[in-house]
Amino acid sequence: MVFVIVLNGCGQRTGYEIFRQMGYQECLKNSPRPAEDCRYSPDFDKYQQLRKERYPE
Repeated sequence: MVFVIVLNGCGQRTGYEIFRQMGYQECLKNSPRPAEDCRYSPDFDKYQQLRKERYPE
């Protein structure tokens, strides 16, 4: 299943947080061991920091 969401006027942070929460909820719903398998991905600031470290401009 593929979701396409157009976030008109929303910033990158908002979009990232929406998809982060959706992924977490989907994991909780489908995982046999949610406490062990489902962890939040990094917050937006940490994500940006990791991204800059991996892909310097």
